[in-house]
Amino acid sequence: MRITLMRCVLLLCVSIVFGMEQARGFEEAGSDFADLQQILNKGWQEFEFKGAKNASNRWGTKVDSIVMHTTEGSGVYENTVRWFRNSGNNSNSAHFVIARDGRVTQMVDSTRRAWHGTYYNRRSIGIEMSGFSRGHVDPNDDRVDTWRYEVGEPEDVHDPTPGDGYRSNLDTLADVVAYYVQRYDIPLIHPEGEAAWHKENGEVVRDIDFNQAGLVGHGQVQPWNRRDPGAMFPWEELISRVESRIPEPSVGILMLLGGLGLLRRK
Repeated sequence: MRITLMRCVLLLCVSIVFGMEQARGFEEAGSDFADLQQILNKGWQEFEFKGAKNASNRWGTKVDSIVMHTTEGSGVYENTVRWFRNSGNNSNSAHFVIARDGRVTQMVDSTRRAWHGTYYNRRSIGIEMSGFSRGHVDPNDDRVDTWRYEVGEPEDVHDPTPGDGYRSNLDTLADVVAYYVQRYDIPLIHPEGEAAWHKENGEVVRDIDFNQAGLVGHGQVQPWNRRDPGAMFPWEELISRVESRIPEPSVGILMLLGGLGLLRRK
């Protein structure tokens, strides 16, 4: 009797923990949605929340990274949103999906863990951008992909079809990234490197995980089967755009920080 009771208690504890870890059903808009509504209200952007099926608890892990993905298709924005909400999808989700023309859907609140980057999930925001990591025109041509801008393309055009520029996509991405860089104090850098791995008996073995904070590519985290957002993704331009969206500290704050610095030196 005692053994049976202990077993029941153990099974109950396991089921509670497992239930908390798994998806809680479709996500609901959280604490950041209202803030982003104010930021992403420029007329040419469309912003909404459509809860994803899959998400789980971060278990207190600090958010220190944003992982960039591409959907590997120019017209799959709506399809990606639908897939993340599909009852048959038991494997993935992302916090945001951004269309080529700048429309954006939030799928998971940032306080929750989306399923997009394997061992980076707990520490990161995952963003899926409509586009290709390579081969936009010719699948065999490494020189052509989503992130090649058309020669002479206007700098600030917001047009659903601006050649291969995807400037509206990048503008929305910069808005979202700027918000989370400030909210979670994420380093505004693109660290170099990627995970080290090899195959053993046909199976992937992770030798050294990539472990850098900042703005990282899916291919750095999971190089054995992912290369997005691609070698031509404009990291420097993204960082520059994000910097332009972050307000400079006021004179009073700078003086306070300077005073604190003087105090530390004494």
